[in-house]
Amino acid sequence: EPSPPPMPISTAPAATALPSADISALSDAATQACSGAGTDQPQHLVLYAQIYSEEQRAPAAALMRQFAGFGLATPGIENVVSSASRSGHARPAAWDKPVFLYSSYSGQAAICARALAHWLAAQPAFQDSTPRALALPIRLHGGPDVIEFWLPATRAERTSSPR
Repeated sequence: EPSPPPMPISTAPAATALPSADISALSDAATQACSGAGTDQPQHLVLYAQIYSEEQRAPAAALMRQFAGFGLATPGIENVVSSASRSGHARPAAWDKPVFLYSSYSGQAAICARALAHWLAAQPAFQDSTPRALALPIRLHGGPDVIEFWLPATRAERTSSPR
């Protein structure tokens, strides 16, 4: 059965920071969605971060701590450019916006990824970047309990990447 098309998250850039009550509500929604509260059989979701340069590691680590607070396991951060170089593979495609990739086989992962994208869009550093939640293509066989978080590549990285 074909999966439904991915539902990108669209958010208008905010001119000012959201009130703390709104950010708190988005945090609560992310915790509810990612912990599986209210579902009959909650999954324990795992979120991996993908970065393009070591300069992104500290900001990614701070976000991973926040994501762990939403009930996600956050085992690590991968520098995808270094990994590709070490293994002799081509450079990875470079995303221009933050992206949460989830398995199309998991309703909970989809709901969690969308909630994370909404939360991230409200954070001052990401208000102009329109974070998205996208289903992994079926051919990539993403695990049903895994979400990949890709920080956007720098402009230089995007111009040297095939995407």
